[in-house]
Amino acid sequence: MSVDRLPSGNYRVRQMVDGKKYSFTLDHKPTKSEITRLIANAVNSQTVTYRSSVENACKTYIESKSNVLSPSTVRGYYSILKNLSPSFAARALPSVTLPVLQAEINRYSKDHSPKSTRNFAGFLQSVLKFYGAGLLPVTVPQKERKPVYIPSKEEVHAIFAEMKGTRYEAAISLAALGLRRSEICALTLDDLDGNVLTINKAIVQNEKKEWVVKNTKTTDSTRTIVI
Repeated sequence: MSVDRLPSGNYRVRQMVDGKKYSFTLDHKPTKSEITRLIANAVNSQTVTYRSSVENACKTYIESKSNVLSPSTVRGYYSILKNLSPSFAARALPSVTLPVLQAEINRYSKDHSPKSTRNFAGFLQSVLKFYGAGLLPVTVPQKERKPVYIPSKEEVHAIFAEMKGTRYEAAISLAALGLRRSEICALTLDDLDGNVLTINKAIVQNEKKEWVVKNTKTTDSTRTIVI
């Protein structure tokens, strides 16, 4: 068994069981008992549901990772599940060939952005890999490079002058200091010590559209700044 920290700050766990390699990526360093549970769930899921439908396989995959992934990631997975075509969702997992998978990705891409399509394909690839089907070399849209508008100094001064004394002042000021929206919404007065602000959590929606507090996006995102 190996536990490696990735450049993103996440941790990758790899273990071989009965000649088969299992791999998981977590947003925190897992305990030994947690790893044991994840491996056991993966082995049992593959044994029991490999010949089930794509939809059921996806649900089992999501449930097996529901406690170790971000609530927003789990919500995204369930959103993808709802967008499967009925014929593909009902298909037996072993019958998903490269042409079948590519056709489903092509269908989805017609009314979704390249980024959403890449996420859609990545999720299905992960499910297939989880059940031992291996990765299929699908084609996905290239990443879009969107132009970034950089306001002038005059525009920045005008924005801050306009928002002064309004309910937007704190949020925009914190955003200008590099905080994500989810991090700003999770802040409390306990996070402020003098003029030093600690960012150690975020608030996101789970699959039930409930607002929940979680750790920051990566371990490197937990930080302190002077304001």
